[in-house]
Amino acid sequence: MIRLHFRGAFFEAFGRMSTHFDIMMSCPYLLDVRTTLTLEDDVAARVKRESQRSGRSFKEVVNDLIRRGLDAKRPAQPREPFAVRARPLGVRPGLDYDNVADLLEQIEGPLAP
Repeated sequence: MIRLHFRGAFFEAFGRMSTHFDIMMSCPYLLDVRTTLTLEDDVAARVKRESQRSGRSFKEVVNDLIRRGLDAKRPAQPREPFAVRARPLGVRPGLDYDNVADLLEQIEGPLAP
């Protein structure tokens, strides 16, 4: 298992890591942040092989792979197709279904003046 440590501008400016960030801080602490990343042995070995193969640093390969993973298009989750099931509502005797205005008046009563 490999543990990576990155040291950022915030850490170097203040000499300690803090969880408090304020808009009034003058340090560009978000440009380069110290992070500890623990890789499992098989992942570390694959990253190391890619680093040796490509001639790039371990850090460059890790950052490139993380960017690719975050930018990858994720396939949509399969869903059941939406279906509307028709139900027999039946016809009530005495109602005229051909004219919506007359039907509403028959059911709800005449419009109030």
